[in-house]
Amino acid sequence: RIPILTKDALRLQIEKMRSKGPWKVTARKTSGSTGVPLHFVKDRVASAYNDALMYEVYGWHGIRMGDRQSRFWGLPLDRTAHLKWQAKDILLNRKRYNSFNISTEYSVSYFHTLKRFRPKFVYGYPSAICEFAALAEQRGLHVRDLRIPVIITTGEMLFPAQRQQLEKMFACTVANEYGSTENGIIAFPCREGRMHLMNHNLYIEVLDPTTNAPVAPGEKGVVVVTELHSYAFPFVRYRLGDIVVPSLHTCSCGLALPVIDSIEVRVSDMIVASDG
Repeated sequence: RIPILTKDALRLQIEKMRSKGPWKVTARKTSGSTGVPLHFVKDRVASAYNDALMYEVYGWHGIRMGDRQSRFWGLPLDRTAHLKWQAKDILLNRKRYNSFNISTEYSVSYFHTLKRFRPKFVYGYPSAICEFAALAEQRGLHVRDLRIPVIITTGEMLFPAQRQQLEKMFACTVANEYGSTENGIIAFPCREGRMHLMNHNLYIEVLDPTTNAPVAPGEKGVVVVTELHSYAFPFVRYRLGDIVVPSLHTCSCGLALPVIDSIEVRVSDMIVASDG
């Protein structure tokens, strides 16, 4: 009987959606890939559960808290925020490739940085990681020599050709993370490569977009999320807009978490300007 919560309805009632409880919160916002960024708050308990889940599933691939990370992500253009994130990168033991600054010279410089840094894993946009690898290879630098065990792609659709390119060039495992800024990781692959839903932190429904009835395994449906520990800003039956296909089968890895066969998420396009 609880209605579906859409992004538009949430924006219209944004102040009413925030709890009046004494929560310690952090301001957050989405990227705006569906049009307009969504501004909300996250209480520290919800953030802790999101981080704990992240480290748990990364542990499926041998990644531990504090391991050295190569991060392919943007940096804020505002100077104060820029410096804040640089400090955060130092504290979290990661070297960042600024995806707003892709170029051949930058890629060559970053390759040598990673040779010295020796990261345990790469995290970031698949388009930026692919572009870095291609530009480095053009200069005769082989990214497989970095000996990175795992690449975690996120934030965009990982196309089959991109996966093949990364697996071939880096000679490593590619794990595709599906999540949202609002609710953290929603699905993550086990070591068998099957995508498991994060039902220990979220209540996830896959519904028919017209009737809001649950879809049968093997059928496409829209993702609707209820976050179990978000109290300052509750997400209850929150419709993300992404389409997934629940699997007909369980996974041989032994995890009790449900499996989905495919994800059809929003995609950001890259435009090359006249100056390159």
